[in-house]
Amino acid sequence: MDIRSYQPFWLQKNGLVKSYPSLQENITSEVHIVGGGITGALIAYSLIKEGKSVCIMDKRDIASGSTSASTAMLQ
Repeated sequence: MDIRSYQPFWLQKNGLVKSYPSLQENITSEVHIVGGGITGALIAYSLIKEGKSVCIMDKRDIASGSTSASTAMLQ
């Protein structure tokens, strides 16, 4: 692998695991999370476990922003 690639490592290694379609209609949920990176995903996971209805919104594919370019280390 080219270590000087301009592509995020995790997307090169695993590819885009899942792609979700753009929202085409109005929806209702108790919580809307803006940002589908690791932080937004973990918050959504916790809220869903508590029984909340959650919608994650992002302008890109989920986890393809700075999360995919990170070292995978949460601080």
